[in-house]
Amino acid sequence: MSQAAITMDGVGKSYRLKDQRSIRHSLQDINLRVLAGESLGIVGANGSGKSTLLKLIAQITNPSAGTITITGQVAALLEVGLGFHPELT
Repeated sequence: MSQAAITMDGVGKSYRLKDQRSIRHSLQDINLRVLAGESLGIVGANGSGKSTLLKLIAQITNPSAGTITITGQVAALLEVGLGFHPELT
């Protein structure tokens, strides 16, 4: 059985807005398990939290709730077109 490379348990991310009284939730109660050697693609509508989820996985930002366990190395492609060769697409 393969070992989990990424484990997310009850992960959430929220941001305090400028008025300091309101909070915007980007992600709530995310549970995810990616095994070693697997690939993960994230698809969703604009504003659904795809980039926020990738930033959490890449450890660019920390979750507001829950835990993330990373085993080994993880690389996240955060920009559209990053890693694509223009002559090969």
